[in-house]
Amino acid sequence: MKVGEPITRILTLRIKNAEQSSMPNITLTYPSSVRVYDEKPEYGSVDDYTTMTLKQVIIPRAEGKLTLPALSINWWNTNTAKQQTTKVDGLTLDIQPGEANASLVVAPQTQATPAITAPVAPAAEVAPVSHGIWPWISGIFALLAASFAALWWRERTQRIALTHALAQHATPTMRVLPDTDPLQGMINAVENDQAILLQTYFQQWIKQNPSHPDSENIRTLVENQMKARYSSDKKTINKEELNALKTCLQSLKKRDLNTDNKQKSALEPMIP
Repeated sequence: MKVGEPITRILTLRIKNAEQSSMPNITLTYPSSVRVYDEKPEYGSVDDYTTMTLKQVIIPRAEGKLTLPALSINWWNTNTAKQQTTKVDGLTLDIQPGEANASLVVAPQTQATPAITAPVAPAAEVAPVSHGIWPWISGIFALLAASFAALWWRERTQRIALTHALAQHATPTMRVLPDTDPLQGMINAVENDQAILLQTYFQQWIKQNPSHPDSENIRTLVENQMKARYSSDKKTINKEELNALKTCLQSLKKRDLNTDNKQKSALEPMIP
């Protein structure tokens, strides 16, 4: 893993014979060395189970050891009249410095961390639980899994092999193409409404242009797009900001092309 690479963490909770309103709030505390975007929990039902799926996008901001926190859920087993705990272990990652000219492929989530399935007790009547544990009316829950999907950069000699190896798993529109110009990549991401790819290409572009006069303006516009989609206080996407970002990127692209054309003209030999 490298600085700036998005990590996707998905937590799924199942409770039998429970209302959506009785589902617990899952809160995880991450170190200050990462930026975390929480999507709004998604609820569903399968047979007699109510499910809650929480998706987080985690972006490392500094190199070094990064520990993604573990999660413990307490619940009451009426068969044994005892409290039980289901736990998902944390994960420690070694974050390396980011690379300016690297490209990135989405890894299939099933390869990041094996799914962890909590034991499911037989169906039973559930008594209200004290000591701060949620008073579920009926049912039991099973914490299905916490899975991590990581995006990573590779050197040019590894790009083609990685792309072919993961082609059958990754969605084509969610892959960073090896030879895509970061600026053009950001434009494509905006047009296709792909915020994570936008963030990824921006990280590549800013490493190549750390002192660019428009860097802070673009950074702000990119962060606003990420917040609109993944922050806990998720808000409606601002179309004006999105258009402003697209216009800014297209203007930069046009300037770059004009600069390249002028340089080529200056190098052409003069004909007597």
